[in-house]
Amino acid sequence: MVKTNKKNILLSAVMLSAVFMFNCANQNSEENLNQETDNVISGVVSKGPVSNSVVTAYKLNTDASRGDLLGSTTTAADGSYSLSTQYDGAVEIVATGGSYSDEATGIQVTLQAGYEMKTYMASVTKQTKAAVTALTTIAAAHAYANAGANLSTAISNANNQVATQFGLSGADITKDQPTDLTVNQGLANGYTYSHAEKYGAVLAAFSQYAETTMVSETQVPLLIQNMAEDFSDGSFDGLKNGSALTNSITLQTQTCAANMNTYMYNFMNSPENNSGLGDTDLGITP
Repeated sequence: MVKTNKKNILLSAVMLSAVFMFNCANQNSEENLNQETDNVISGVVSKGPVSNSVVTAYKLNTDASRGDLLGSTTTAADGSYSLSTQYDGAVEIVATGGSYSDEATGIQVTLQAGYEMKTYMASVTKQTKAAVTALTTIAAAHAYANAGANLSTAISNANNQVATQFGLSGADITKDQPTDLTVNQGLANGYTYSHAEKYGAVLAAFSQYAETTMVSETQVPLLIQNMAEDFSDGSFDGLKNGSALTNSITLQTQTCAANMNTYMYNFMNSPENNSGLGDTDLGITP
């Protein structure tokens, strides 16, 4: 009969256990390293929060043309999204499809196939906030038209110009996430607003314009598309580099831009504003 050496068996077990633990630790270390190198882009897609929208990140070439696919995800019911990439250069974030509740009427609007909302970012860091909204879509068109020799400058200038145009001077329309003012935010009169609340009022004003003129809320996404084309040359005048826009809808880009404060004021004083804030809280006068 062969005698078993208990000491040898115990030693072998200890060695196997050590090898197993080392492999596990090494695997966990590699996973953690991979996680540490990922850059996370997150934010909200909003014209009113857009649910079930496909959000895709692309590399942005130096001439602002669309480059390689980086990743894709789908927005939650509140319009929020998050995706990871190891790329840290300029990116284009595109949202397609989905639906939102029109702020001025409460009617559900489905974004048509092929319709895009977008944001340009000059770079991506570990935690990058990127809202995708009507304003970032307008700014992206301006940056694309003026990319020239310095894409980063074109993006920064476009974002700043659009923020100023819509009464959001000092705001970062990509990093600041707009507040949905149709939902009770637990805010009260006298609250010192941030850019987020006024940003939400600006987005609601597009819908208020359609409601005020008794035009279908389904025209609002097309209005935003036209405003992006209009402002690509730096002004809302119904022209693109001196040529008239091809406008197939009733809503006019220059009328909307010129009367934004009035539409914001009307929304803030409508039953659809459930935020708890009033026009004076946001410094809005018609």
